[in-house]
Amino acid sequence: MTSVAPFGPGYNSFIFKKGFSIHPDTEDVTIQVDKEYHNPLYNIEFIETHTPHVVFYPEALSVTYAAWTYDQRSALDKIRKNPFIQKNKKRIIQFMNYFKGLKSSVNKIEYFDFYPDGNKIKGMKERVMYPVGTNENFIQNIFYILQQIGFNDFAEIKKRFQLILCTFRNSLFFL
Repeated sequence: MTSVAPFGPGYNSFIFKKGFSIHPDTEDVTIQVDKEYHNPLYNIEFIETHTPHVVFYPEALSVTYAAWTYDQRSALDKIRKNPFIQKNKKRIIQFMNYFKGLKSSVNKIEYFDFYPDGNKIKGMKERVMYPVGTNENFIQNIFYILQQIGFNDFAEIKKRFQLILCTFRNSLFFL
């Protein structure tokens, strides 16, 4: 992964060493910190594949671009990107997992996340996803970001909204 910080004070992070292990009964994780760092403005950071890391909330609005690349290309990449496969991914994985022989070739999303428990680190077998935000929350976030970056060309925003409304009204006319 390549990470670039183009706006804000940045964030603090830990990068862990590869080769961690998870005790199957207790879900205790044996893991070691490789580096602790602050990712400041304009910093470019490279993190190797399959390297656990944690990013802490920044003190103020910070923008980070993260680009992931494959460590190696698979012959199945084109098949995986097929719209039918993407649409039916869960069902296909369930079907493939039904057959023990095919199970090993399917990526399982297990133990991608960890959490502190006292002085131990625990693995989370299943991911906990954040709920999808509302449209109102999305709009609040957009205006907060505009405010934080000092954007004040409200005439341009008004012009864009009018264009969107006009396009929307025209599309309703043809329904």
